[in-house]
Amino acid sequence: MTQDTKMMIGVAALVITGAAGLAVLGVLGTREEPARPDPASRQVVTAVPASHEESRPVIQTAVSEIEPFVPETVELQEPVCEAVGDSGRIAQGLQHWEAGSYEVAAACFRDEVAAGSERPWVHYMLGLSCWKSGDLDRAAEAMTRAGALDDQSIKTFINLSRIENDRGAYDEALAAARQALVIEPDNAGALFLEGRSLRNQGLRQEALLVLQRSIDLDPENGYALNLLGLTLLEADRETEAAPFLDAAAALLPDVPYVFNNLGMARERCGDRHEAQVAYSRAVELDGGAGNAAMNLARLDPDGTFKPLETGEQSEPVVELAEAIE
Repeated sequence: MTQDTKMMIGVAALVITGAAGLAVLGVLGTREEPARPDPASRQVVTAVPASHEESRPVIQTAVSEIEPFVPETVELQEPVCEAVGDSGRIAQGLQHWEAGSYEVAAACFRDEVAAGSERPWVHYMLGLSCWKSGDLDRAAEAMTRAGALDDQSIKTFINLSRIENDRGAYDEALAAARQALVIEPDNAGALFLEGRSLRNQGLRQEALLVLQRSIDLDPENGYALNLLGLTLLEADRETEAAPFLDAAAALLPDVPYVFNNLGMARERCGDRHEAQVAYSRAVELDGGAGNAAMNLARLDPDGTFKPLETGEQSEPVVELAEAIE
């Protein structure tokens, strides 16, 4: 091979290599960054507020299922003021508690704690007083301390679970309910609160099982019946929910959200008239402040529905189940 031939081959190789490189660069150059949408061109999604034209009824849940408490009678019989020399703080706290002045009662029990009291009952009463006055954080703190001082008080852990549920601390609420169940495995109230906590955590199936067990042990707990029915409604199991909500309404004849939930079950089951009756009762009880007013207006836009004919009597009222202390 001559020298000229070798040179020509070399030049050709360089040309081919350069062309390939340019081709590669050209390919790489076509890779553009993903297009970023212009904020002005984005579709705006707005939440549609509840209205009378909604196709499905509106659920109404309770803020709390709690009724007023009576403190432990054994503790109340103790001559606590003379025994601890507290200048009447405990007596004053109990006096204000019984009068419904829960903020003042909380201040009295808080003074007793500040003076160094480590009696579990004092912290327990401080927790109840704070809770009833709406101070949920201090209530949880006081009730937690009461449980630390007496880890065998089932009432303490039941009430702690209620407080934690009310303030949205569902993990803590579940832990407190289960601590109560360690003390008494078949306590219907503790099982109810375990079920409530599980539902609030979004663990619906587990909640249904626990709530059913609670009702098996205490079929007169209207709040547990309502919560089981409501949880079934949320699972679109209205046919199963209706009997539980019927029973809850019989036991809790003055609780408006129970009748709203019953109306919801009846409406989904196709019982329009029965739904209107239930919604109407809820509106009567809450003055139209809850979701039942919207549900009733959707079914009766002209406002002509009358739940009772002239001369008819309402069903007899069933006595309210006693709340758990």
